[in-house]
Amino acid sequence: MVRARWGGFVEAVHARDGDWVRAGQRIATCTEPELGFAVVRTDKALAVARLRLGVLERDGKVAEAQAEGVRIAALEERLASLRQRVASLVLTAPCDGRLVAPDLDAAPGRFLRPGESVAVVAGGPLDRVVAVVEQAHVAAVRDVEGSPVAVRFRSDPARVVRCRVAQVLDQATYELPSPGLTHAGGGPVALDAGAPHGDRTLLPWFRVELVLPPDAEPVPLGVTGRARFRIGTRPLLAQWYYRLLRLLRTRFFL
Repeated sequence: MVRARWGGFVEAVHARDGDWVRAGQRIATCTEPELGFAVVRTDKALAVARLRLGVLERDGKVAEAQAEGVRIAALEERLASLRQRVASLVLTAPCDGRLVAPDLDAAPGRFLRPGESVAVVAGGPLDRVVAVVEQAHVAAVRDVEGSPVAVRFRSDPARVVRCRVAQVLDQATYELPSPGLTHAGGGPVALDAGAPHGDRTLLPWFRVELVLPPDAEPVPLGVTGRARFRIGTRPLLAQWYYRLLRLLRTRFFL
């Protein structure tokens, strides 16, 4: 994921959807005017403090010079931190791969919140699908690991792709999945409105990796869809229990 580390406005984009990019290559440049002003103010304050220190040392005012030296060290640390933030406004590819960013051309002028994603860099081979599974259902999915799963992609909803469960991650996560799987992208995963940067899901979820069959037709990068897992039958009481558990988790955030 290519994410904004700090908030800022997209000033320019340097790549296009579908491009092959290298690790460290610039994807977009952001700007934050107040951050730029802070750098200038701190730089000027540091220059003045250094001049003042020279005068104090020349006049033999040892105690005042020591205090000014402490202030200079704090200003230098703040200036380095601010310049690091400015440098981080240049968003780069985290690895080699294909850039998935259908809306990147329209990004200039858009404000990015800290942690917000602007693109995905997909490395190869691209033979896996990531499914989001709720906590109440993950045990049933683990029971059928290795079994076929029927997947319908939005790019071709009439076609059923027979995938296979390759891996179910051991621990749940609150990290954001692909933007297309969240409510903001029209998906089923609710975001936590109380998260300061909008970078958490409301409920925990499990990552399930599915493997595409070798003869599968190419699937567009970033496309979403629905996966249907065929699990063993359960008594009605057990089904009602899991539905009730899901309702409670959604309503009361258990």
